[in-house]
Amino acid sequence: MQRNLANTLFILSFLIFSIPAFSQEKPSCGFDPIHQGKMDLDPDYKKWVEDYKRALPQISSLQDRGEETIRIACVVHVIHNGEPIGTGQNIAVGQIEAQMERLNEDFSATNPGYASAPPRWADDIANPDMQFCLAVVDPQGNPTNGITRTDIQVTTDGNGNDNIETEIKPTVNWDPNLYYNIYVLPIPGTTSGGGTTGYAYLPYPGTVGNPNTDGSVVDYRWFGGPGWPNSGNGTLTHETGHYLG
Repeated sequence: MQRNLANTLFILSFLIFSIPAFSQEKPSCGFDPIHQGKMDLDPDYKKWVEDYKRALPQISSLQDRGEETIRIACVVHVIHNGEPIGTGQNIAVGQIEAQMERLNEDFSATNPGYASAPPRWADDIANPDMQFCLAVVDPQGNPTNGITRTDIQVTTDGNGNDNIETEIKPTVNWDPNLYYNIYVLPIPGTTSGGGTTGYAYLPYPGTVGNPNTDGSVVDYRWFGGPGWPNSGNGTLTHETGHYLG
């Protein structure tokens, strides 16, 4: 029997990012400091999170959808510095397609890694009947491959602030009511060995539909699937779990 969708997504996102990192500097999720900061400073956000946690056991309306599969149109926004496609930050189409394949494997619980999941979580791993697809139609109704490429430099002000949410996201964002926006770029301070590999926000009122906070951000060095470097890290799967709540 299919289990609670929200609970399944939480378990999936946790499992994927719990895979040991065989490097000196471990990857980290940027969601945690963002979330904790809002929990400390925003009482409305804290109440919403607490209410949501209490409601999780009661969320059952999506359990019995028969054969219906939820299809989510995705757009991958590649942010680069003018490199040729397939070089550096301007990642190849194949790398994006491999990542989408990995994302669907993870959310359908068909990734071989689930065979080694701790027994206490075995009953919570299920297929929530979701499929992530690169968009085939853009916001103007034109055919697309679901990939945009924009030459914008990620900058910082020296105080830990960057232009990802103030400039980059609003510039390239597609309607978040119709698309899952995925931003692939160099996150300041991140390397191929670790650092903040990605982040996303919970679907809290005020973040949903807001181009500054919508979607998931993944460092380009931690984005990919089978056959690509760091393909086993599951960063996008983990951040998608946060994005969906």
